[in-house]
Amino acid sequence: MKNSLDEFIDAYHHMYSERNDIKRIIVTPDYVMNNWDNITYAMRILYLYPDYFIDIVKRKNTYLQQVFFYQRVFLRVMARYQKVSGIFVRAYSKSFLNFISINMKAMWQPMSKLFLCADTKKQAAMITKEKMNEVYYLIPFFVNELDIADFDKQKQHYSTGGEDQAKLKFRNGSAIDIVSTTDSARGGRRHGGTIEEFSLANQDEIENVVIPLLNVNRKTMCGKNNPTEPHASQIMIGSAGYKNTYAYNLTVEMLVDMVFEPDKVFVFGGDYRIPVMHGLLDKRKILDKIKSTGTYKLETFLREYMSRWAGGSEESYYSYDLIDKRRKILRPEFEPEHRSDIFYTLGVDVGRFSDETVLEIFKTYTSGERFVTHLVNIIIMPGIGRHFQDQSIKIKQLDSIFNFRGIVVDINGPGAGIADFLIIEQEKDGDYYPAYGFSNKPKYKKTEMPGCIRKLYGVEASPGANSDYYKNAHLMLSLDRVRLLINERQARTYFAQFDYWRKMKVDKKATQLIPYISTTKLQDQLANLKANIETATSNINVQKIKTTIGKDLVSSFIYGLWFISLEEEKELKKRAGKGTLGQYSFYN
Repeated sequence: MKNSLDEFIDAYHHMYSERNDIKRIIVTPDYVMNNWDNITYAMRILYLYPDYFIDIVKRKNTYLQQVFFYQRVFLRVMARYQKVSGIFVRAYSKSFLNFISINMKAMWQPMSKLFLCADTKKQAAMITKEKMNEVYYLIPFFVNELDIADFDKQKQHYSTGGEDQAKLKFRNGSAIDIVSTTDSARGGRRHGGTIEEFSLANQDEIENVVIPLLNVNRKTMCGKNNPTEPHASQIMIGSAGYKNTYAYNLTVEMLVDMVFEPDKVFVFGGDYRIPVMHGLLDKRKILDKIKSTGTYKLETFLREYMSRWAGGSEESYYSYDLIDKRRKILRPEFEPEHRSDIFYTLGVDVGRFSDETVLEIFKTYTSGERFVTHLVNIIIMPGIGRHFQDQSIKIKQLDSIFNFRGIVVDINGPGAGIADFLIIEQEKDGDYYPAYGFSNKPKYKKTEMPGCIRKLYGVEASPGANSDYYKNAHLMLSLDRVRLLINERQARTYFAQFDYWRKMKVDKKATQLIPYISTTKLQDQLANLKANIETATSNINVQKIKTTIGKDLVSSFIYGLWFISLEEEKELKKRAGKGTLGQYSFYN
């Protein structure tokens, strides 16, 4: 029995057939004790090779005649690893295989509390119920493990719950249920679970609601931890989405973790060729898609059938890939560079309560034919508990360091509150901060103090003005006149060459990477915007593609660039008066 897996499987199948009939399973205590070594050996093997168990118990004369090699790999990965990311095309049987896997975990691990989660609770329940009927027909052995009445088995009523609920209870005390990403799920505890279609997952919902459910390890029947068990297993499966998403960033992080923790983390995927090879997907449909070049975009084909993460949504006004090419700056700046051909600008988007105030520092080079601007730092101030007085003092502190040519503030809504503090003198901890004034808003002159520093530039939202701001930012990005910080992974690689970085504590490293991470967040927000042209006015109306992604970093970005473009226009007019090549710049 122990000579090879094939011999073991044959022997176990014989025991299974001999000891059981279709209607009733009979295992006596004497039989268990007499065969204890064989049974425990079987448990170890079948847990690590769950596909062999399917070979034994699957129903004959159905389309599940054999378990394909890729399906065997899938099932083994799900059983062995704590964190899994699987990106697969449709018709890959990923939900089918995952439902088999989670049933086997519930069966092999008594008292397990497992969950299934999707973009919505209703979607998760729909996937579960659909796969439940399919899997339990093909593998009726699982039904015998459910803690339900014979009447319910005959009626195929396997679970409890309504339209958006499905809970499976097992005889050994295990359970599988549907978890919502809303606050109603808080406080619960689970030992593992799967997030279906996780390319649609919302970061805040997953990290604040779902992942905290996995805080408690499962105890064995004797009340101890099993050190070889993948506790708090997190299985993420779905189709490829877009790079400007939580799912993409998480997959990349897990890929890195897989290098350092190969026994805990596994990332894998598959394209259309695998289901086509096994007859699960019609090759002719794929060819029809490829030929439909006029109506079917290549990017869609790569995402849907090749499991390639797209650079950004097809509707994106700002190309994710284009922004990627603009990320060239190695280091953020915390102090200014003193040169006559450089000036600094601060873009401000004001937040309050649940929103965040964003401060973006721009460094502009003026010596060329056209200005070139670097976004050298992004500072995010939490809105919760942050008074306008504190925010205005922070802005004045930054100005004392960088000597901004302009401080661009949206004076609508919360911005009006911070403007009221910017135009007055302030004091904190014995330090004095002067009053500022607006260079373009006469309505503030009555309240501004004499001798104020006129660096403030106010922007006010309107359909026409917003259209100009977004168009100007789009143009500057397209013409490579804006540069951004490299991404955080490139930054880690860059800093790794320096001794001081290798000696630096983890928390200080994390702090140094914040500007890079914030720039990635800006990139995500830009790529999440789509634009519709209003034919009557030629204005563009910009909207978010995915409502869960914010827009605060974009606002301060486009405000700062708008001010810089106005300063450039002034400079070009001066140059034109002196007869320089700048007079031709608008025509080239």
